[in-house]
Amino acid sequence: MNCAKAAARTDWSAAAGLCQKEAEGGDVAAQRTLAMMYDEGRGVGQDKALAVTWYSRAALGGDHRANERLGYMYRDGAGIKRDEKQSAQFFKRAADAGLNLSALEYGVALDEGRGVSRNDAEGETEYRSPPGSSAGLARGLDRMLTP
Repeated sequence: MNCAKAAARTDWSAAAGLCQKEAEGGDVAAQRTLAMMYDEGRGVGQDKALAVTWYSRAALGGDHRANERLGYMYRDGAGIKRDEKQSAQFFKRAADAGLNLSALEYGVALDEGRGVSRNDAEGETEYRSPPGSSAGLARGLDRMLTP
């Protein structure tokens, strides 16, 4: 068994050791899985600071979901000092990779000037046309944002 299989089975006690070993060996997917386990306290004690450490390693390895999670952690000050600029940068990286929720979060940051210069026009573009979005999602976001 490996980290991915143990996590897919939600066998968190087995996943803890497997993911730790694979993550330390440089496996990016295992790094993100281990980060999520620390983030949510699955199979290990909840430790937001360790979650940030492992999400950071996974993000450096090119994991876009890790960038998204770091955006939330910096935004909320979870396991790390709150930093809106860092949060916006991580959301932008994930949005550029096609993650729709990150595009929405980055759009909010632009619209409200959180960690970036306020830019209503660019923020609106991020809201309405997230990378990789379907027309239905874009229309749904448009309806949510139209007063």
